[in-house]
Amino acid sequence: SRMDYKATVEVLKLANQVNSIRKKPFTVMVIPMMVRTGETMTYQLMDELPNLDVPVAPSVSHRSAYVKAASDENFVWDQNDSKATAEIELLMEFIKENA
Repeated sequence: SRMDYKATVEVLKLANQVNSIRKKPFTVMVIPMMVRTGETMTYQLMDELPNLDVPVAPSVSHRSAYVKAASDENFVWDQNDSKATAEIELLMEFIKENA
């Protein structure tokens, strides 16, 4: 939502302030969570994310797999949902490459 985007901008400002005073800055990246594909607002916000000047990870959007994993108290890759598993694998690879 637009409110989530504005909150992300504020958190990034705070992270930049903290990084400016740290001896060893930490890596900041945006991970779009629970993205709703097919909605105009989603496309608009996803187009704006690169303007934040931080790495933007692949989005995480397969809600039902994450809810099921949480309710079963295990991991999404244990849910037999190949799309959700692929999402997490892409995300882990992105983090390794950008951290």
